[in-house]
Amino acid sequence: MDAAHLHLAVNHIPVLGVIFATLLFAVGQLWKDDKVRRLGLAAGLASAVMLAPTYLSGDPAEEIVEHQPGVVEDLIHPHEEAAETATIVVGVLGVLALLGLVVYRKKSLPAWLNIAFLLLGLAGTGTMAWAAFLGGKIHHQELRGGASAPGDYD
Repeated sequence: MDAAHLHLAVNHIPVLGVIFATLLFAVGQLWKDDKVRRLGLAAGLASAVMLAPTYLSGDPAEEIVEHQPGVVEDLIHPHEEAAETATIVVGVLGVLALLGLVVYRKKSLPAWLNIAFLLLGLAGTGTMAWAAFLGGKIHHQELRGGASAPGDYD
C-alpha cells in the first residue's frame, strides 16, 4: 500500500468520526447524560488521533498523484490549506476531549467544556467536510461542476 492508498483509506475516518462525535455529544447534552457525552468525547479523541495518518500521508500522496491523468494539480493546494485548518480545529477538539476524559473522569463535565466541545465539533465538522470536498475535486470530475482536467476526453 502506497501513501496515496493509505491517504484514501484513512481520510474518511476523521471526517465521519467528527460528525459522529458531535452528534453523540449533542445527544448526551440533550439527555443530560454524562456517559453519552463521554462517549462523544472518546469518539472526538479517536477522530483527532486518526488525523495523524491522514495528514501525514497527504504530501506523499500528492507526489504520487499530481501528474496522473484526470488529476487537476491546481486543486491540490486549496485541499492542503483546508486540511491544515481542519487538522488544527479537530486537533484542538481532541485535546479538549482528552482533558474532559482525564481531568473530569470522576466529576460531572463542566458547562464550559460542553459548550466548547459542541462548538469545536460543529467547526470541525464544517472544516473537515470542506477539506474532504476539495480533496474529492482533485480527481473526481463530477465534483468540479463540469470542468474537466486537461487531457480528459468524453
